[in-house]
Amino acid sequence: MLLLDASGACLERVRDTELSDLRVRDGLYQIGDELSPDERERWIVHARAHFDRLLEEREEEWERAVARSRDDELARLGAFFSARIEEEEERLRRRTGNGEESEIEHGDATSLKLEWERRAAEVRNRWALRTELRVWGVSEWSWPVAELEQELRAGAVHVRVQSRVDVARGRPGSPACPSCGHHAEMLVRAHGAVACERCGPA
Repeated sequence: MLLLDASGACLERVRDTELSDLRVRDGLYQIGDELSPDERERWIVHARAHFDRLLEEREEEWERAVARSRDDELARLGAFFSARIEEEEERLRRRTGNGEESEIEHGDATSLKLEWERRAAEVRNRWALRTELRVWGVSEWSWPVAELEQELRAGAVHVRVQSRVDVARGRPGSPACPSCGHHAEMLVRAHGAVACERCGPA
């Protein structure tokens, strides 16, 4: 599930059909009005862009997991056919006299190599990833967010910083830096004011 804001930016994604840790609060409800075709298409476009990036990450994860099983099977297959080919070649050397090779016997080893290649291609094809992305649906929610203003005092420094609180989860956001507006977990004193680590003194 993806949680997008009004601009289409991804706020959160979870491997589930619903979001956890939600608390019932005034203003948190699913909007029942039908979306217009243009609005629905816009949300689908945003969602697909985020899902495509998510799918790339998942495929890399799945490929690593699949690769181990595929390579193990290919190794077992290789060991089997290598042993068979070695046996055939040894049998050919024993049966060939006066330096003359038997075309039929030599063909047995060649056939084994061709069969090895065919079986290996089947293994790779069987373990190949095949993914299909389907958007299950789009739901529009009214999500309560409270604006929080905090007053900071440190000696002669006196500033107000603003942040947002996710009311549905009781989760406060990081305050915005008064200098650049970037949300920062830590603010530091800088030249009679406060700033984030990026704007503060090095």
